[in-house]
Amino acid sequence: MFACVCTYFFNCNQLKQLMEVSIFSTTIVNKVYKESAILIAAFLGGPLAAGYLMAENFMQLGEPQNVKKTWLWSIVGFIVTTIHALAPYSSSRLLYNLIYLWLVDLLIKRYQSTQIIAHIKAGGALFTTGRSVIVGIVWSIVSFAMTLFCMIILNAFGIVREF
Repeated sequence: MFACVCTYFFNCNQLKQLMEVSIFSTTIVNKVYKESAILIAAFLGGPLAAGYLMAENFMQLGEPQNVKKTWLWSIVGFIVTTIHALAPYSSSRLLYNLIYLWLVDLLIKRYQSTQIIAHIKAGGALFTTGRSVIVGIVWSIVSFAMTLFCMIILNAFGIVREF
């Protein structure tokens, strides 16, 4: 019945063309962060900034199952970074930060690099580096506030005397 009505209003070529047109858009509308932008945010904002941007990429690249793992490891990284910063012994903080950034770069290359490159080749958009700088600064403020809160709590219980 439908075919009879369609052939009455359209000729067969028009009907064929309408049936072949995809109803889904082929244009990629998701934006992702490139590797260098994530590293800049990680340098400025620590593990939480890197985790936020990587989790955002996983969501935009269609891998939401990796978001929870990313946040979990970011929180673990934040705790380790905070403990290292509060440790009474003197160690090379520069070396620690370089190792941390190398680890973030390794994780990006292992889990997201190929998808980011494929996204770019398919015409997908990228967030600006300025946005990742802002994200890094915001997360550094959040990290500082959380570390200060921990210090106040530790001082209240007499674990840390001075800070």
